[in-house]
Amino acid sequence: LKAPAQTFMWPVEGYISAGFRNALYFQFFGIPHQGIDIVTAQLTPVKSAADGVVFLVKDGGLTGYTYILIGHRDGIATLYGHINLAQVAPGQAVKKGEAIGLSGGAPGTAGAGLITTGAHLHFEVIQNGVNVDPLTVLP
Repeated sequence: LKAPAQTFMWPVEGYISAGFRNALYFQFFGIPHQGIDIVTAQLTPVKSAADGVVFLVKDGGLTGYTYILIGHRDGIATLYGHINLAQVAPGQAVKKGEAIGLSGGAPGTAGAGLITTGAHLHFEVIQNGVNVDPLTVLP
């Protein structure tokens, strides 16, 4: 992994409840964990980890999984999952630290999806199409 030219920041404050490719996560849910889960209160403002452009806002509605995908320099993208309320639109430029939505993840709430155990933000870093451990770019 080549270190990115720009610096990244944590999108929310909190502790990590499931790490990158966590084996227990895979055993429990049956799918690989391609990011980190950061425990944070429901409806916490989620901030863009770096300057970029919003690629996609997938609205899962009341029962599905809502996420935001942002493209950055050096072939890097970040994904923010279990979003309760997105506050950006595709094509929108965002600055590092700018609020992009409100966190979710509490079971049965908008955007949480079916695979969640509590309020948190799922955060992924993708470099040239491959998921990498977010801790390799976070301070």
